Amino acid sequence: MSLLRRPSMNSPNDPLSTISPFRQWLETGYIPLDSEVDQVKGFLESHLIRREVLATQIAEAKMILDSLKEGRAHLQNAIDAHWYIVHPIRRVPKDVWQKIFIYCLPTNHLPVMSATEMPLVLVRVCSLWRDIALSTPILWSSLHFTIPQGRTPRSHLDLTSAAVQAVHDWLGRSAGEKLTISLHWPRDLLNDYGTQEQFPITILQYSPTIRALELNLPSDVLYVLLNSDESSFPCLEEITVRIPTIVGRSCAGGIGIASANIWRVPTLKKVVLESVNAELLDFPLAWTELKELEVSGAAPTSFFNHEEAFSLTLACARLEKLRIQLTQTPRLPSMTDASQFFRLLARPATNGIGDPTQVYLRHLTTLDISDIFVNPRSDTLTFIETLQLPALETLKYRLVERSPTTPFTYVHPLLNFLLGQPHPVKIKGWVVDASSMSRETFINCLALMPQLRQLWICDERELEDRALGAEQFGGCWLPEEVEREICPDDEMFDALWPVSDESVTRDSSANRYV
Repeated sequence: MSLLRRPSMNSPNDPLSTISPFRQWLETGYIPLDSEVDQVKGFLESHLIRREVLATQIAEAKMILDSLKEGRAHLQNAIDAHWYIVHPIRRVPKDVWQKIFIYCLPTNHLPVMSATEMPLVLVRVCSLWRDIALSTPILWSSLHFTIPQGRTPRSHLDLTSAAVQAVHDWLGRSAGEKLTISLHWPRDLLNDYGTQEQFPITILQYSPTIRALELNLPSDVLYVLLNSDESSFPCLEEITVRIPTIVGRSCAGGIGIASANIWRVPTLKKVVLESVNAELLDFPLAWTELKELEVSGAAPTSFFNHEEAFSLTLACARLEKLRIQLTQTPRLPSMTDASQFFRLLARPATNGIGDPTQVYLRHLTTLDISDIFVNPRSDTLTFIETLQLPALETLKYRLVERSPTTPFTYVHPLLNFLLGQPHPVKIKGWVVDASSMSRETFINCLALMPQLRQLWICDERELEDRALGAEQFGGCWLPEEVEREICPDDEMFDALWPVSDESVTRDSSANRYV
């Protein structure tokens, strides 16, 4: 049972608190007689009417207020529309918009055909941006395109036709700008229903303005582009070839690509090969003009022994970036005659430093090398020990095929390389595999890099095989891979190889550690 709460009459704004003849009974527990109840009701009758009048006036006032608010909102919209006419953004010159749009292009990948990414998203904002975007050729001068696939032969043909037209529309807006094109064949595309040449043929129509090509295609599709006459690519400077492994599709892996006409393009400055089973030394490249060379992957021809690497870099005096994988397995050249390449490599190599056993690359700033263990008792120098790199700033180093049970009592090849530099070492960034050297060697290498600013230690071993960095979770060791950027402190050294018997002393006459 709820109790009736007596209203308070203490408010000074309440007129009944002063004029009521029943004031003495207010806020008390007095129980009126029947005659007194009638008197109270008679007194309240006029006040009840007044309350209804006030309620009606409040409702009318609220309607007037709502109408005023609505009118103000309409007026504000009209004012805003007129202010937009004179807004400074309307006065931004077209060339400024174009520069803004260009700066908004992706930097970590080429543009793709997506309505939610640059530059296609620009044409969906407003007519002004659409017109500016479509009239800015450089926005459409780069494209990464993945070849589509349909579920049925008919749908695949229709999809291919629409995609080819979309490529034409995109590249057609470039208006003569130098093009960068990436063509990607998805691994699950097993049946192309005879359309495998459609996209290479489409790309060839723009070959006079192509500056860079990135091709991730099966060998049979690659040939359509690579075997075109070299005169078709007068502006080509960069080419990247990756051959994917596609289950269920016959793929030659790149055999025969070495003789393709595209390698004869005289303007080529950058060549990247990944998982290409073709002998690089057979490529008819303008070796002396190359500035970037990257060879990687698991194909047998992706590896070079030390002598081949020495000869290769000897021919590329203008290299600025090199990525190479080494092996101890000797390989026989596939050519049976004395080619121009091998005649070039056979000449004396002084390169201005007077030492035919050294390769002097004055322009090389980046070196990524998977080195190979050489028997330290032999007189053979490792490839890296033959290099003199006065401009080197970034070094990525990994030593493979070294047995942890073999005492490394001789000088580490990387340490020998640093000691053998006749110029100041300018390395600012160093990426090293944690299993590539002992901690003593690591410390000595650090001491020879006075300008080092960034250090990455990569450790791909299972966590239980490491001395530092493993964390136990639920009684199990986490089998994740770790790549960390850390500072050279004492704890870091424990993550490297255990202390070996390697001793380091200085031999001033040989300028080596022994």
